Amino acid sequence: MSVEATTPAVEATASPSTLTRPTKPDDAAFIAARTEIEKEIAAIEAQLKPVQAQISSLGKNGAGGERNKELKAQLDEIKTKQAAGKSEKSKIHERARILDDQIKKKIADLQAAKKKAPSTNPAEITARIADLEAAVESGSMKLVEEKKALAEISNLKKARRNAEGFEAQQAEIDALREEQRSIRASLDDPESRALSAQYDTIRAEMDKLRLESDVAYKSRNATYETRNALKKTLDEAYAKKRALQDEFYTNKNAYKIYEAEERQKRFDRQRAEREKEQAERRREAAAAHMEEASHPAFEVEIIQAENLLKYFDPSFVATFDSSASLKPNSAGKLAAREVTEATAPQGTILRRKDDDEVLFAPKKGKAARNNRTPAPAASKFNIDLGTMNSLSKLNIHPPMSAEDQPRVVEELKNKVTWWKENQERVTKENVEKARKEVERLEKEANGQEEVKA
Repeated sequence: MSVEATTPAVEATASPSTLTRPTKPDDAAFIAARTEIEKEIAAIEAQLKPVQAQISSLGKNGAGGERNKELKAQLDEIKTKQAAGKSEKSKIHERARILDDQIKKKIADLQAAKKKAPSTNPAEITARIADLEAAVESGSMKLVEEKKALAEISNLKKARRNAEGFEAQQAEIDALREEQRSIRASLDDPESRALSAQYDTIRAEMDKLRLESDVAYKSRNATYETRNALKKTLDEAYAKKRALQDEFYTNKNAYKIYEAEERQKRFDRQRAEREKEQAERRREAAAAHMEEASHPAFEVEIIQAENLLKYFDPSFVATFDSSASLKPNSAGKLAAREVTEATAPQGTILRRKDDDEVLFAPKKGKAARNNRTPAPAASKFNIDLGTMNSLSKLNIHPPMSAEDQPRVVEELKNKVTWWKENQERVTKENVEKARKEVERLEKEANGQEEVKA
């Protein structure tokens, strides 16, 4: 099979721009080629088997072959016996030395124990123990004397046990001395001398047989040459098979590496595109957030309040153009407070959306609700639904009558004054909050990117 794929070592050093796509190895072609080589190996092994059998038979049935085996077995047996004899003698010497050390140690221990013992006669010690026990049991001794007597009894019992063991220790010493004498007597062995003479005789006969077999070995040279040639051919076939497998799996691994690198490149490109899009969206969101925060605070509220002031007080001069278009910002996203019968002040009558005005009048009972007769013009106070909703957005209760309008005007002026005085401060605070929020979001995004990397 031809090698068309780039090897892994080349791929590892090649740059992404110059990396070429390796050819995917053909599994079927590889299996077919390997099968052919295996057939060739089987044929060579079939030729080699009878040649090896022939060599084995020549060695087995050659001149003096069987006799040589017998002599070699006898020689090995003699060597084993001699080795065992040498080992046994060394063991005997070692055992005699160990016994000598044990005897000396036991004699020294026995003599030391006898010197420490108050008495070496167990009968004398037993009599003394009986006298002390009788004195203690009589009760005539003082407490201190009784304690001393009991301590002496305990020590005497230990001494008696030691004295009783002296005879056993002496018996052990005598037994060890007897074993030592018998071991030293066994060192004189005439059998080892006979084995040495037999070994020399067998060795001489084997040398003679070896000279006779040299002639027979010369006839096997041709058979050996045939075997060596077949083995060489077999080794070449196996090398060919290994080279085929190495080439196939190297190319296959190179192809897998290339595919993995391509998948990683696609993934990296997609991730880079996603990160770029996310960064662009973050920049746009941050710019919009900062633009919204930098818009003057309370601008919508001031315009609404001044429009209401002009409605309730035509002489009021507005500082903002009510017809100017406002940019959408956070202030413009305030939830509208819808006025319903549940939230309207008591005594307020709400008309439908298509009604032109809302009539405010105090409750006058069930009959008055059933018979809605317009009040005299002097007591009539009309306000449209849009104005009510605007007041509700500013958290100001709508006026109940014309006399209640100054309260509304005063509340509106107070709110406008406070908004204008704090507009610059709140705008700066909004800008600072927006800047911190943008920084926080940017840090979170950078942290996520580092974790992914």
